[in-house]
Amino acid sequence: MLNLRIAKQLTTIIIFLTACIPAQAQFGDLLNQLQKIQVPTKPGIAPAVPLGVATQGQGGSKGGGLMPSDQWCAQASGALSGMKVDTGLIASEFKVADLRSLQDNFFDAFNRKNISKTFPDAEFFKGSFETKKVRAIYDAFLAFPEPDTLAALIQISRGTDEQERIDGQMALVYLHLQDNEKLSITPNRWRELFAQASRTNHYTSMVFKARVAAYGEYGPKNIGLAMGELRSADELKSQYSEGRVKREFDYQNYGVASSFAMLDIQRDPALPSNLRLSDYQKSSDQILQSQTTYFNNLPKSRVGKLTIAAAKYNADSLKIGDSIIGTSKSENQFVGQKESYVKLTANDKSTVVSVDPQHNARLLKAFSEQDTFSDEQKKMLSQAQEKRLAAQGLISQAQIEISQDLMNAMQGGFMQMVAMLPAATQVNNALISSCLISAKWEQAMRVKNMPKTNIKAVEGAVSTDANSAY
Repeated sequence: MLNLRIAKQLTTIIIFLTACIPAQAQFGDLLNQLQKIQVPTKPGIAPAVPLGVATQGQGGSKGGGLMPSDQWCAQASGALSGMKVDTGLIASEFKVADLRSLQDNFFDAFNRKNISKTFPDAEFFKGSFETKKVRAIYDAFLAFPEPDTLAALIQISRGTDEQERIDGQMALVYLHLQDNEKLSITPNRWRELFAQASRTNHYTSMVFKARVAAYGEYGPKNIGLAMGELRSADELKSQYSEGRVKREFDYQNYGVASSFAMLDIQRDPALPSNLRLSDYQKSSDQILQSQTTYFNNLPKSRVGKLTIAAAKYNADSLKIGDSIIGTSKSENQFVGQKESYVKLTANDKSTVVSVDPQHNARLLKAFSEQDTFSDEQKKMLSQAQEKRLAAQGLISQAQIEISQDLMNAMQGGFMQMVAMLPAATQVNNALISSCLISAKWEQAMRVKNMPKTNIKAVEGAVSTDANSAY
């Protein structure tokens, strides 16, 4: 068991590593798993087990069965935690005339990437909040945008809990910036919210203030101010982590937005030469090469084979859905929407495994508009959901194993560990999407008076095949 000093050093290294990898590399629950595994236990007390990682005899290891993902999904799909939300609030922030079109509006907005250096896109700021509640709701909205989730963020941004309120305001800042010309009630609404969030020392708002000053795209460029805000944010984070400030600090906040800004400042010609990181370019090139090598070899590994099998199950579930729609009155409209979406995503090769939330959303909408289903269609719907859950079980297992591999890789050195991080976060994000989407399908099927799918039975069935095959 590693001691606390070494655990803290590893945590610091991981936070630094996120600055040297692609923006999407925020590797989900891995840091929490590391913290739980590495903290020594008191005599007579069993060590903590990371959520989703099976203990011996429970399955989940490379020689055992797959662990059912329903416990993990209960957290991912239950982000609202029973909140009573008022969707009427949405009109006070966003120009969404009909809530039924909200999902399509935001899916279209989320297709915008590399918007600016200050604000690459909303996805970049996942894991950037002080509270896990806002992080979970924000993640849920990005994975599957719905009125209730957006209304919850707006409600929190106007609540009485100061820490959650500022987190909520910053979440809305990012959503507004994703497409402030088309969706925001005014193009400068994000500035108004950011001004409110900046009145109090808060990690998330301080980091964004530093980014605004560092790049000079949304206000005057001021390298000195940017450096000062980043240092202040880092000090505030230290105060939280060391208990000097008795407030929550989300264990999945890895400082990605802060670290990228600091490294970009290091490359800025205005920065004095004595403050530059002389070996930055060499390290960056080495890291990029190690990640490329890992991705190239991934299909041959057990984790890669699990994600490939999951992708096939997901594709099969969508084909079944397409077949059902092909017999319905929604066929023509759906086919047109699908062709448009395929064109938009044809060149996206960034994911290890895709759950395709936009295609699922369009199918769900088409099904909701169909009044009745034949017995054959109901059978096909059940088959599609079973394949979706089978994929979810494989993704869950891949997430567990890549987490374990990442921890083992720490013993192999810096490059071996950092090579795995982008793949690890993509698997984790796929699991979040899968959990949310499978829950939405279960709800839609329940509305059509169809029985609940037995998730443990489905995942247990693919367990034997997966472990014997790989």
